[in-house]
Amino acid sequence: MGLPALKHDTHRAQPRGPRLRVVKSRPSSKKSTRSRANANEAAAQAFVFFAVVVVIVAALGFGRIWLSVRAAQASMDSTRLRSEIKLEQYEGDMLEVQQSALATPSRIQALAGGAMGMRPAKSVA
Repeated sequence: MGLPALKHDTHRAQPRGPRLRVVKSRPSSKKSTRSRANANEAAAQAFVFFAVVVVIVAALGFGRIWLSVRAAQASMDSTRLRSEIKLEQYEGDMLEVQQSALATPSRIQALAGGAMGMRPAKSVA
């Protein structure tokens, strides 16, 4: 057998954690207070702007959904009206056929002669 590829030195001290140091805070000056106030004001304005944009986008989204629903309803109403129009046209055509069948001269002559006892006129004055 051969020797290991790496030699581990167990006698050397290894650091236990990161080296940390205590930093004392600087006394606050009026400049830093003003800059914090300006930063807070800018953040508030940015938040208001963002909120307005979100509300506008939401309103546009709801408007688009509402228009889509209205278009779907109009399409369904249109389909229903077309079917009703076709049905009414069919019924009108059937009534015209019945009227033309009832108005034939031979039928009228047969009804007049049989049910009412009428005969053709001998002379017309």
